[in-house]
Amino acid sequence: MNQTPASNETKLGILNHNDLSEQEAVGLTRTWDYLIKHQDENLNAQLINDAHKYGFDFLYTWAGKYRTTTPLVGNIEPPAPHLIRELTHNLFEDLNYRIKEINADDLSSVVKLLAWFEHKYIVIHPYTNTNGRMGRMLSNYILIRLGYPLISYSNRSSNREAYIEAIRAADAKNYNPLEIQIATELKQSIDANK
Repeated sequence: MNQTPASNETKLGILNHNDLSEQEAVGLTRTWDYLIKHQDENLNAQLINDAHKYGFDFLYTWAGKYRTTTPLVGNIEPPAPHLIRELTHNLFEDLNYRIKEINADDLSSVVKLLAWFEHKYIVIHPYTNTNGRMGRMLSNYILIRLGYPLISYSNRSSNREAYIEAIRAADAKNYNPLEIQIATELKQSIDANK
């Protein structure tokens, strides 16, 4: 899977890759801060859109708005733009049900939930850009709600190919490689926070 091609044209002008990455990191921090301030609210598509707008409005005209085109994301064509609102709504409804029913003390169940959610979110690909990072950030947000420490995704950055292969396997309904990665990352985080 290749990275989704994204325009480097922003409200700040045309940015090179490094400058764009730095500004997107600022946007992610702002988005995270918004979510933390609203963590007592039910997780839903509107909350995520509001957080995305708050975080990225300084950078993108489309912040907090669903994409209007259908990019190719690796080997998968995401759903057409007119389906995103309903699919995203359904994803968060399903997620909230699963969170309510999960045994948060069962690490395996938590890992399965995160793998399922990350993959579903990436497949929907709601925004023009930032989808992978938003999915990982939302996984961390779920972990906090379940009483776990945050995962550091530095291993995925250094071994991007393994992550891409895990996502491809999930595309084929085999979540095991993604679950193994998440379990390793979560165990490292738990051990580091003892």
